[in-house]
Amino acid sequence: PYCWSYFNEGTSTSYSGYPMIYASGTYAASGNNAMRFYTYTTAGTYDDQVAILPPVDVNTLPINMLQLSFDARNNSTYTFTLEIGVMTDPTDIATFTTIGSIVTTSNTYANYEIPLSQYTGTGAYIALRAPQPATSYNSGYVDNIVLEHIPSCPKPTQVHAASVTTNSIELGWTENGTATSWVIEYGPAGFTLGNGTIENASTNPYTISNLSASTVYDFYIKADCGGGDMSNYSSVYSTATACDAIDQLPYTENFDSYGTGESAYPNCWGKINTYSSNRPYVNSTHYAGVGSLYFYAGTSGTYNIAVMPPFDQTIPVNTLQATFMYRTTYATDRLVVGVMTNPTDASTFVGVDTVYPASSYTTWVEREVNFGSYTGTGTYIAFKNEYTSTYCYGYMDNLVVDLMPSCPKPSQFHVTSTSSTSVGLNWTPNGSESSWTVAYGTPGFDPTSSSATTVTASTHPFTVDNLTTATQYEFYVQANCGGGDDSYWAGPVAATPGSYNMPATGNNTITTCSMIIYDDGGPAGDYSNSCESYLTIQPETPGNLITIQGTSTTESSYDYLYIYDGVGVNGTLLGTFNGEGLTVPQL
Repeated sequence: PYCWSYFNEGTSTSYSGYPMIYASGTYAASGNNAMRFYTYTTAGTYDDQVAILPPVDVNTLPINMLQLSFDARNNSTYTFTLEIGVMTDPTDIATFTTIGSIVTTSNTYANYEIPLSQYTGTGAYIALRAPQPATSYNSGYVDNIVLEHIPSCPKPTQVHAASVTTNSIELGWTENGTATSWVIEYGPAGFTLGNGTIENASTNPYTISNLSASTVYDFYIKADCGGGDMSNYSSVYSTATACDAIDQLPYTENFDSYGTGESAYPNCWGKINTYSSNRPYVNSTHYAGVGSLYFYAGTSGTYNIAVMPPFDQTIPVNTLQATFMYRTTYATDRLVVGVMTNPTDASTFVGVDTVYPASSYTTWVEREVNFGSYTGTGTYIAFKNEYTSTYCYGYMDNLVVDLMPSCPKPSQFHVTSTSSTSVGLNWTPNGSESSWTVAYGTPGFDPTSSSATTVTASTHPFTVDNLTTATQYEFYVQANCGGGDDSYWAGPVAATPGSYNMPATGNNTITTCSMIIYDDGGPAGDYSNSCESYLTIQPETPGNLITIQGTSTTESSYDYLYIYDGVGVNGTLLGTFNGEGLTVPQL
């Protein structure tokens, strides 16, 4: 800042300019800038870092009549130690006299007040010093520095919650004067001071009652020093009432109300993590709205678990189903959905079902889990992302938990094969049904419309015939449970008779007399990362010959297309193709 000075005799070229103004709204308490301190234990290379205010006219403003207030937080996971003192010579660190200090390990800003009443020297330079630590780093941010007269009625500090219930919060604070009564103003998070609810407190701590469950409130406290002498309000303190059990259905969570980033997470949800304390969190990648819940386990044996609030005892978990949108980063990713009896103990997690990505695994796909098979006593539905053979990613959005329908819809609905005029389909029944309705039409059609084309299937897999070659279709399937009780529609899945998209992984076989074959990205998209699959092509008439030709584009020197005569890699290799825009000759 103008007219300020700083002191730092460290030789590190990276940090010789510290303390410095750090331009980042993310790390500022308000506005877009904060003061950053960053020093390390290595002697000589690093040193104490001191920010020095302009001199005070001590003839009119004696130092011991002043106080310094500021907001501070740590940087990353480091401990931030800051000393406040006075100097007689801003160029000589030996003249620094410590008056007070703060230590914080929190990433959340807190307000601090340091009265300078104990100072008895002649210095005129108030300074903030981050001392070189004995071990590791000493780093943090300071914002909103205010120098003022020591008030006759000091404001309370260190406001905190002594205890919390679903409808009350017991507040405690530090009284910095002699006040024995206080004024508390509170309201929902973000309320404007002056428009809140006011209570007069004569005890410390003091309990605020009649609050709503699972709700964040802001609190301000000021001291009443008598004779009309009131302090300023304390800095805002925010906390939430305890979470109530879920007793209303459906329960929905779209992950759109918490912002995004590593500190963003749904209210009342718990988490357990053996990889990073930040995972899972709300990420800006989303199916709809603002964010989704992002999982990542990056080393062998690690996992993250997201735990929902408990369900009320009147809603048994084994009567519920969870529906959500899901996508991943790798074909090996998966998400285990289960139930816990203790939301802080991972050993109580009991898996109920495992969901997998779509064949194009970066595509959002709806997944549904029924909890009818669960026989335990847990009340917490949880989602576990665990390292597999490699890193495990996952994104979940648009979660809905509701009672299981009497006729559950099929799941894992997918295309198994295509020919020039037909498409093979399969699915997993989730009830005892033995009949299904398959609806199909051009992309975007409504399967509930009376004009939709439908066919009844009594077995699965099932083949839809008499389709038009090279025409794109969408398909839905619905379970028929009897007596007019039908499930919701599952789908859509898309396919084009006369073409086939190879899945990203696995061994697959098609039988055809004419077919256009694409990688898992289809005619317009790219193949997926880590794609590795095998396709066997058989003629519809045994004994007929097959010819193949076309174009191939792969990442040069890394990705390859191999064509064999025979089943699998044990056949005769006919061609190897690597690079962009290659022609596959007729083979």
